[in-house]
Formats: sequence, C-alpha cells, structure tokens
Amino acid sequence: MEQNQLLKPAERSGGRNGLIELYRFLLALNVVKSHGLFILNGPYFGPGRVSVEFFFVLSGFLFASYLEKSKDLPLKKSLPKVLYDKLKPLFFPLAIGLISNLIYSIIEGDGDINIWGYLWYVRVMIVTYVIFVALRRLIKNDKAFLLTVIGICVVATLLKFFGPFYSWGDFRAASTISLGILLARLPKLKLKRKWPIWLALIPVQAACFAIVCFGLGDLELGGVPVVEIILDVLLYPALVYLTFQINLKSRILNYLGALSFGLYAFQCPADLMRLLNIGNVYIWFGFILAATVIEDGIKRIIKYKKLKNI
Repeated sequence: MEQNQLLKPAERSGGRNGLIELYRFLLALNVVKSHGLFILNGPYFGPGRVSVEFFFVLSGFLFASYLEKSKDLPLKKSLPKVLYDKLKPLFFPLAIGLISNLIYSIIEGDGDINIWGYLWYVRVMIVTYVIFVALRRLIKNDKAFLLTVIGICVVATLLKFFGPFYSWGDFRAASTISLGILLARLPKLKLKRKWPIWLALIPVQAACFAIVCFGLGDLELGGVPVVEIILDVLLYPALVYLTFQINLKSRILNYLGALSFGLYAFQCPADLMRLLNIGNVYIWFGFILAATVIEDGIKRIIKYKKLKNI
C-alpha cells in the first residue's frame, strides 16, 4: 500500500445513517435512566458509562475525515475551527447544562465547583480532538501518524482497564476515540448485496443491547467487568463499522438521533430541580424531553429560515 493512501479514510455515504441515530437516542436514554431521571426506573439497562463509550467510538470514527482535512492548516486556524465546529451545534443545551451545574455546585456548598457534571464527556472529547489535530499537524508522515494513533489507543486502553485510571474520563476518551479513528481507516465493504452485512450486524446489535439492557455480568479482570472490555474494544467498533456499511435513510430515526445530546444536557437542570425538591421523576423527565424537543425545533426553524433566505 502506498504511503499516501495509508491514512485515506474509507469513503462514507452522505447524510445521516438512521441506525446510528437510533443507537444514539437509545443509549442517551440509558444515560438518563442511569442517573435516576427516567420515568421507568426498573432493573434494566446498564450503567451510563457503557453508553458514553459508544459515543466516543462513534465520534472518533466521524472525526477521522476531519483530521485529514485539517492536517495542512496551521494550528492557529485548525484548533479554533475544531472548537467552533464541534461546539456550535451544542451551544444552547451545553450552556444551560453548564449554568445549571454551576448553580448546583454553589447550592450543594461542598466547596468543589464543578461546572461539567454529567457533561464531563464533552470536555474530555474536545481535549482529545485538539490533541489529535495538533498531532496530525505536527506528524506529517502518514505511517508515523497511524503508528502514533495505534500507540495512544493501546496505552490508553491498558491504562483505562488495567491501571489506576479506570474512572478517568481522559483515558476513556483517548482509548475509544483513537479506536474510532483507526476504525475509519478500514476500507468500506464492497458487496453487491446487503444481506451478508445484515447477517453480521444483527448478532452484534443483539449482543450490544443485551449487555446494555441486562448488565455486565460478574466476571472481572483487574476489577473491570470482562463483558465491558469486550463491549468497548470489540462489539462497539463492530457495531459502528458494520452499520456504516448500510446506508439506512429514515427521517424518523434521524429526528430521534437529533434529540440525543439534548437528553444528555438537559439532565443538568433536571438534576438541579431534584436537588431543590421540585417535582418528581415524571416532572424531571418531562422537562428533559420537552426542553430537548423545543430546542431541536428552534434549531430547525432557524435552519429553515437561513435556507429560505439563500
């Protein structure tokens, strides 16, 4: 393989993938449930962290093409661009979430101001993006950059699972985002029929959601559930890669996926309501859902008006 082809991301079809959007929505709901803010709070769904790992893999996979586009830009342009591009679509719910977390920290009065709260993953995701953009700019050689990403993935994964940093979001992000970047380097499957891909995808889907819904099991390795290791390093990457081989179009699923970040962010004001003993779980989840739908509707109206004026 020629060196200049080594890091060329696999071609992806344009538009949103309906199945990916469905995964985003369901796994965002899992996070809401894990924080006790979902109206059905029964003995199902796994810990919220298993959802976050999926989002990290997916974000790395989608970020790979951005890395290649930004490698020739100076850092003073590429770094502000990555912050702008990634934070602009999230601005309003993110701002509401951060303000709510600040108020929560002040009211709780333990002296520890934490504005991120449930949104910690946004911080570590952006930091990881910036690091990779800087590395791609500094490491011009394609093969050297690939080896660097592999090294980061291996080291961060070992530290995440088998070191004293299991709960550190920075290593979780570095591990799975780098894995997603590597995943995007795999060539797209060129099959005349889609049924072999579905044949492989369906059991992967079933395994992922069985683990998410029914727990991680008791078997541990270094204090970490073995099933969680399998989920993060094998099943989630397979789920993302195989799903992108099937270009499923669905406006309904796209809409559900568009709500996923709002479900995350609006947990923060709902959690503040819980701290202040305002309402109950039905009120909290109702607020999360209503705020998410309204925020998405406002963005669609603004986008429609902009397109209409072009």
